[in-house]
Amino acid sequence: MTIFIQQLVNVLSLGSIYALIALGYTMVYGIVKLINFAHGDMFMWGTLTGWALLTTVFASLTDMDVIAILAASIVVLAFIGMMGMTIERTAYRPLRSAGRLSPIISALGAAFMLQAVADTSKWTTGKIAAIRALAEHTTEHVRTRLPKIYTRELVDVIFEQPYCRIGNLVDKGIAQRQAASRYLHDLAALGVLREMPFGKEKLFIHPKLMQLLSRDNNQFQPYA
Repeated sequence: MTIFIQQLVNVLSLGSIYALIALGYTMVYGIVKLINFAHGDMFMWGTLTGWALLTTVFASLTDMDVIAILAASIVVLAFIGMMGMTIERTAYRPLRSAGRLSPIISALGAAFMLQAVADTSKWTTGKIAAIRALAEHTTEHVRTRLPKIYTRELVDVIFEQPYCRIGNLVDKGIAQRQAASRYLHDLAALGVLREMPFGKEKLFIHPKLMQLLSRDNNQFQPYA
């Protein structure tokens, strides 16, 4: 019986969402005589925005779930409303008096643009999460294997960019030049960095970070 009630709630919730989207399509077509192909993407943006707000800005309101959801809903409604007005004024209104084909192409373009931005955001957040995971893994590895030279500032420096110079450590005040050179050579011997001559100086490449930045795959091999 419990499973039946839960499935009934799921069906009603999903059906309500479909009905709301269909109602939006109907209202837009009835007013402007145009199928807004970006309508579904705007719903997606509203969902993603609400989720982002609840997990970041309003995450501290965990003891007040109703207030957090209400606050996030108000922000999402305002944001999606402004997005709809912007799309209507820039993509639809200038073509209101044009033929049937031009507004449809414009609507498809708006939908593809919103979808592309969402895909890029998803890719970026996934990449950031992978880099953070690599940073934590590297921190633990260096702390365990090289406790004498480990500092959080040292690990942070080698994650600022895919390569590091001795001067980067000196500029950050982590160590003097001789000690900074020893630190980087120790990290290279550990397999975290890879030493590479570059003119009169040496670069210390961060291979795992370089791979994450240059590939779509967000996986990395743990240190041996």
